[in-house]
Amino acid sequence: MQRIAIITVLLSTITVLSAITVAEIRGVPRSSINSDNSSVFCNPFTEFKCYNDSKCISKYLACDGKKDCEDDSDEQTCNVANCPERPLIVCRHALHKCFSDAECDNPKICCHENCGNTCRDPVYYPTNGRRVVPRYPKNKDVSSSLEPVGLTESPKNISEN
Repeated sequence: MQRIAIITVLLSTITVLSAITVAEIRGVPRSSINSDNSSVFCNPFTEFKCYNDSKCISKYLACDGKKDCEDDSDEQTCNVANCPERPLIVCRHALHKCFSDAECDNPKICCHENCGNTCRDPVYYPTNGRRVVPRYPKNKDVSSSLEPVGLTESPKNISEN
């Protein structure tokens, strides 16, 4: 029981020191870090810990140009033109897929605020009756590829927009 208490104290101390170090690297003064949020544990691989809020947000929301933390700590000292690499995300319209390797052509269907993502229209291949959403940049020459790698769906909703 005593070992568990010691381990808990050590983990809490490491978390607080990590938050202070990250804050100082990002240019946030140590005095602006609220000690109340030391009880909030965020996954350092997938989440960003708001400095003065007691909450965690997705690391993909940090530096995206939108204030997700009440104290705006997720946008401090960010280069807005540089977005974090994002995985494939499903767009608002089910027939479009979002890719992080090109610019967004249509902000209304773009997945993440025009920040390095493109929503691609599906491509129809009448030979096999299935729709394929290619997984390559729109400007890449794919004429030599026999079959693009992508997501397939049945052709029943091809005319939907």
